[in-house]
Amino acid sequence: MNNKYEHDTIIVSKYKLQNNNTVNVVLSFLVLALIIMPGASASSGYFEALKSVYGTTGTSCSTCHTSPPALNSYGNAFAAITGHSSDPTGALISIGVPPGVPAPTDTIPPETTLSGVTENGLYKDIVAITLTAADNPGGSGVKETIFSVNGGQTATYTVPFVVDRIGQDSVTYWSTDNAGNIEPQKMVNFTITSGSVIDDIPPETNINGVIENGLYNNNVAIAFIASDNPGGSGVRETMFSVNGGQTTTYTVPFIIVDTIGQDNVTYWSTDNAGNIEPQKMVNFTIIESAIDSIPPITNIWGVTENGLYNNVIISLTATDNPGGSGVKETIFSVNGGQTTTYTVPFVVDTIGQDNVTYWSTDNEGNIESPKMVNFTFMPLINTTREIERKSILLGESTYITVSITNSVDQPLTLQEIIPEGWNIIVTSDDPDGFKNSTHEWVLLNMSPGVPKIITYTLTPPGNVSIGTYQINGTVRNGIGMVENVSGDDSVKIDILEFYRRLGSDPVILESGDLLEAIHDFRNSITPSGFDRPLNAQEMDELISEWINT
Repeated sequence: MNNKYEHDTIIVSKYKLQNNNTVNVVLSFLVLALIIMPGASASSGYFEALKSVYGTTGTSCSTCHTSPPALNSYGNAFAAITGHSSDPTGALISIGVPPGVPAPTDTIPPETTLSGVTENGLYKDIVAITLTAADNPGGSGVKETIFSVNGGQTATYTVPFVVDRIGQDSVTYWSTDNAGNIEPQKMVNFTITSGSVIDDIPPETNINGVIENGLYNNNVAIAFIASDNPGGSGVRETMFSVNGGQTTTYTVPFIIVDTIGQDNVTYWSTDNAGNIEPQKMVNFTIIESAIDSIPPITNIWGVTENGLYNNVIISLTATDNPGGSGVKETIFSVNGGQTTTYTVPFVVDTIGQDNVTYWSTDNEGNIESPKMVNFTFMPLINTTREIERKSILLGESTYITVSITNSVDQPLTLQEIIPEGWNIIVTSDDPDGFKNSTHEWVLLNMSPGVPKIITYTLTPPGNVSIGTYQINGTVRNGIGMVENVSGDDSVKIDILEFYRRLGSDPVILESGDLLEAIHDFRNSITPSGFDRPLNAQEMDELISEWINT
């Protein structure tokens, strides 16, 4: 029977340590010591030691080193990895760990991505949702992906699934790995606006920038425009490949093809019902120009990246390089829509998030790389209320004017919230409709900068009490933007108004008015139309008003 040390010598021999020189003898004893004390050697950091042997610069073990690695705290056990074509960490996991060294522990959960809908997206008809999960490099691998729709029962994901409930919807999803790590739950919220339909018609994709058998200088900029059939499920994605290469999802405003010689682009689209358009191909030729190979440079004016605006007028200016062939045209698109040749400044008035993509070409066929600026457009709505008489007697009415100015032509609604029991009689012609039950007006056509005037008479009920009554109002547009009405906001049923109107001037409190008020106050006389006499506070208010006027 071999003793412990004889067994260890065999292990050293197994890993080809030669004892024919002094250095190798020393190294043999070092390995022997490390094998005798595996717990001590393992504590120094398993993967850090691995990287110190095999390096971190190569894509496989053969590019990290060309001969068996030097000894380290884990000994020659690493020599078995020399021919494994993968990253060092993955290689070690795949072949197993050296004897006496603890296996690496996976503590990182998988990462799940969702496609088919986006947060707060708005969709017509059904949506098809795909979940894709990946574990960290060297991890234990994805075990399963779990999801639930609208907070319902959880299910294990296997294939893309459909959500078709009209209104607000949500999908919650996460994954687990084989080491038991659980990914934090994610949720995406979206809205479906109409009922689901049977859709078996694929989308239609058009290509811009090249034509069949076209001849071009230097490079071409290619854009795709896909549309689904009316009532269809909507375009899900557009795919393309250049010269038979990798298939790619189309996301940018256009792609650049600059391979000199014969070229082709294959393209097609899919919809949310899973219909796939037959592939199309366009063939063209790019020739190399020996004169001008530098594209123009285009600048944008009127907006800046992430700016917030209530009025957007955009200008584009392009210049070619000195000695170049000159600018041929400047092209732009708004919010990923149709491309247009720029001629004059243009307005962007789509409410919310907007973007403009722009570029120029020169007369030699050079195409500038596209640029994009993102910004937010929020129209400016100004609303002011003016109350003709803010202090009235019992049985009287007051005339109210509301002026609304908008920076764009968009439909608006105005709602006036008046005291309970009070009555509105509309007297203006500007609004397009009035709903008496909710005291709302609708304005369909708003010329930018031109005010719309709404007028009405406000009358309190016959049993109204003395006091101050508030009026509140809001203006709304079609995307939920709300502006409060500013200006006058209260009407007072005022016993003091009775005494202000006794003399020759109904606006100013005269001396005779004050004396009669004092007389009535001392004798507890109730003025006509009221149910009580003046109180001490009101008497003090009248005296102060008389002094100050």
